[in-house]
Amino acid sequence: MNYLSKENVQGISELSLVQKAMLSGDQLTQVAYELQGNLDTKHAEQAWAETVAEHPSLRSVFRRLKNRTVQVLLKKRPIPIEWQDLRGMVKEDQQAAYQSIVNSHRKPIKIDEGPLIRLALCRLDDDQTILLWTHHPLCVDDNSRDMIVNEWLDRVQGTERAFPQRRSYQDYLKWEAAQDEMPAKKYWTEQLADFEPAPMLQTMPGVLEESDSHLRCCGTVLSEELSQRLEQVAKQYHVSVEALSLTAWTLLLNMYSGEERVSCGATVPGRPDACDGAESMIGSFAHALPLRATLSADQQVHELFACFQQQWERLLTFGNIPDEMVRTYAGISEKSLLFDSFVTVRNQTGGSSGQPQYLYRAGQEPMEVIITVGSQWEVELVRPQGVSLQALEVLRRHFVTLLKNIAEQPEAQLRELNLLSDEEELRILQKVNKTRLAAPPLHRLAHQVIEERVAERPDAIAAVCGEESITYGELNNRANQLAYWLRDQGLGRDDIAALLAERSIEMLVGILAVLKAGGAYVPLDSAHPDHRLLTILENSGAKFILTESRLQSRSLELSATLSQTPVVFSFDRGEGGGADVDVLTLYPEGNPALINEPEDLANVFYTSGSTGQPKGAMIEQIGMLNHLYAKINLLGLNEKSVVAQNASHCFDISVWQFLAPLMTGGRVVIYNNDISTDPQA
Repeated sequence: MNYLSKENVQGISELSLVQKAMLSGDQLTQVAYELQGNLDTKHAEQAWAETVAEHPSLRSVFRRLKNRTVQVLLKKRPIPIEWQDLRGMVKEDQQAAYQSIVNSHRKPIKIDEGPLIRLALCRLDDDQTILLWTHHPLCVDDNSRDMIVNEWLDRVQGTERAFPQRRSYQDYLKWEAAQDEMPAKKYWTEQLADFEPAPMLQTMPGVLEESDSHLRCCGTVLSEELSQRLEQVAKQYHVSVEALSLTAWTLLLNMYSGEERVSCGATVPGRPDACDGAESMIGSFAHALPLRATLSADQQVHELFACFQQQWERLLTFGNIPDEMVRTYAGISEKSLLFDSFVTVRNQTGGSSGQPQYLYRAGQEPMEVIITVGSQWEVELVRPQGVSLQALEVLRRHFVTLLKNIAEQPEAQLRELNLLSDEEELRILQKVNKTRLAAPPLHRLAHQVIEERVAERPDAIAAVCGEESITYGELNNRANQLAYWLRDQGLGRDDIAALLAERSIEMLVGILAVLKAGGAYVPLDSAHPDHRLLTILENSGAKFILTESRLQSRSLELSATLSQTPVVFSFDRGEGGGADVDVLTLYPEGNPALINEPEDLANVFYTSGSTGQPKGAMIEQIGMLNHLYAKINLLGLNEKSVVAQNASHCFDISVWQFLAPLMTGGRVVIYNNDISTDPQA
């Protein structure tokens, strides 16, 4: 029989506003019901046929008519049941076979041909059958689906009761057509007047990870005690469980995003009280609409209850308006996501079917949080494409922790809430943080620790650069002589000496000499233009420019341009023979006396200046020392360690690369820019 023939058409109706918004994209919802008892095949088929005959929405297709899409109600449109007997199979094979059936039902549904529902009954054993239900939301929403399944199973079980006299979906369409849209337009225009899209879950770990897992959701069941306490809190503050659930979810979004202004969606039933009999109609009603809130750390939790209760009541009033029209009212582009997650709150099914397990949703970008309210609340998170199941599990755990926080302390300020479980706190505070590690010895500064290594192994190689090397004793002697000269020329505590040179053993000598003299160094890159170097020199108030013979002329020109005229010193001989370093022979090789305090300046690193003038980050001796010990501990450095120094001396990475290996008696190998930037080297 040609079910799409004119003779089989029972009627044609316009689409509701919600249905019109669903026309774009391949949308699909898939759930599974676990049925107990031995299901009689013939009886189930007959009961299903009677149920389909009772409800025109199940027999609908959606076709183009005169440049618009309409809902065509068919007199007959059988919806077959696929029976699969998986009994007698080992568990792994049974699960694989079941998953294959699940996947085969996820193919896009052709709404102009139908049927818009796919059914499979999979027998796992004599007393357990899985009802796999897959449908396009154009014909029924989740509430309608549950009502249909319960009605069908009541017929199967021969339950003696009168099935409700339901008003038709066409009655709802007539009600909707008579509504004035101006109140809804006014509300949404005001509510979203200053809307700016801000992804709430972009920092979620694994958000870009593709997963091979077939499971599209994860869930958990709350304890009876927690479930009851949440309902008690809702009653205590005269709010709905929807408002309480939305409060918990937005708190999580606030903590994940760091945004004070938080937005998410809420699924409204779309069955307005003003439409008589809407609560029992079969059709497409439910959809998600946006909510917003501005959070501050000193707010109390119960204050958010009231905020979301007020918004929830407004959503129920304008529940027939889909988000597509909301965008139009508020002038928001289709490219802007109104929300990247939404919350669905529903009551536990009281009929024969039990509670369905969500397996899959297609055509849905945002993440869905499903909260089923009953004696024991259930929490499920349905993931969109590209979000790993592992990341979803972490999100679920954090959400449940926040629900516990709300149940225990609804009067608490938001800053007092915690989303970490006891296990996560233990891992972060004790295992990852390793709070039981002994504090590093911070009573001796970095160059003093290096002096101790010099005394222990003066003849060991301290640094290598190309063909050149230097022992600990030689490095210390040269740095001491330069340090004495710097002090003699006026360098004191917190005074700045700039380093304008290429990375080399001479630069390492210069760094140690400045620290031993009691000053702080600021690195300069010879590849940078003069105006940047002048800005840094002027801003830092550098008293010295330590350079190399190749850059001595440029350094002198820079110094002459500055108001403070820093002293220029070349710490290599160059090709011309005599140089500034000859004067250092007049100074002793012994360690200078310490003049610093731990809070004195050690170095200053300047930002790129891409957003304005370069800004100097000032690092104290104690901060540098603590960082060096952290690197030593993390990398397990010792006297056998060899560390490659390949980072620019203008980046703080260079500090530990230069100094950490010397503090443990190890060796630093300095690579110049030509080698460190050559991928083939």
